[in-house]
Amino acid sequence: MPQGTVNSLVAFDAVNPTTTSFAAIWQPVSGAVNYTVQVATNLNFSTIVRLYPQVSGTTIQVHGLQAGFTYYYRVIANSALAGSKNSAESHNDAASNVVAVSLPADVPTALAATNIGTAGFVANWESVGDDASYRVQVASDIAFENVLSETPAEKLLTSSAIAVPNAPVYFYRVFAVSENGSLSSASNPVEVRLTATSVRSTLTHNQSINIAPNPASIGQMRTIRTSLPESGELTVRVIDMLGREIATMPHGYKASGEQTLHLAPNLVQSVGVYMIRLEVNGRAFGATQVMVRN
Repeated sequence: MPQGTVNSLVAFDAVNPTTTSFAAIWQPVSGAVNYTVQVATNLNFSTIVRLYPQVSGTTIQVHGLQAGFTYYYRVIANSALAGSKNSAESHNDAASNVVAVSLPADVPTALAATNIGTAGFVANWESVGDDASYRVQVASDIAFENVLSETPAEKLLTSSAIAVPNAPVYFYRVFAVSENGSLSSASNPVEVRLTATSVRSTLTHNQSINIAPNPASIGQMRTIRTSLPESGELTVRVIDMLGREIATMPHGYKASGEQTLHLAPNLVQSVGVYMIRLEVNGRAFGATQVMVRN
C-alpha cells in the first residue's frame, strides 16, 4: 500500500452506554498512525460536542454527555505524510460510517405513595427533566417477578393513580422514558399497604360471578354468568380501583336464579383493573375483578 493512504474504516455500535457516556470502538486499518473521533448531536456533524484527535488505540470512552439524548460519532484515520518519520505529522483520510448512540434517561426516584385506599393508590416520583415521560410498574413482590400492571408512558407527570386487585401489599417502581425512546433503569421499589376495608364488605351477598374473557382487550365483548339471589331490577356497575364509578348498565327486570349478561364492548376504554359490581333492587350482591389490556 502506498504511504499516506489507509483502508476503509468501520466504526461499530457503541459499547456500555450510560446516562452520560459511551465507548466508541472501531476496526483498525492498515496505514493509520492514529485516529480522530468526532461526536455530534446531528448527522451532518455541524454541531460537534466532543473531539478526540490523535487517538492511538481503537476505542475511546466518551464522557460528559446528556442523559436521554441521541448522539452520533464517526472515526477518521490519520495516515502519515509521505516521507515523514514523525507520527504527529499526518493528514486525515476518509471518515468512517456514522454510528448513532441513544443514551438512556436518568433514573427517577420513587417516592412514598399517597391517597392509599381499599383498591388503589397514587404513585409518586421525582422528575428527571422537563421532557421525560414515565412508566409505572406494579407487582405483588419486591423482585417484580409477578408484575400486575404497567402504565403507558405519560409525559410531564410526577404521579399516577394506580388501580390494583384486592390484596394487602403491593410494590411499584418507575422508569423514565427519554424523547429518543430509551428507557432508564428502574427506580427504587416502594411498598404500598392498602387500607383494610374491602369493597366486598359492603355486599349483602357475595354470589359467585364468572366473567369471560378475563383478562380482556379494550373493545372486546365480555359475558357475565351469575345467580341472582332475588328477582328485581338488575344493574351492573364498573368501578375503578380508586373507587370511582366509571360506567353503569341497567339490565331491567330479571328473575332470581341463573342469568347470563353481556357487557358492551366500549364499556371500559382504558387499560387497568376494574371491579364489576352487580346490584338487584339497589343492593349489591356480588363483585369480581376484570383486567383490561391492549
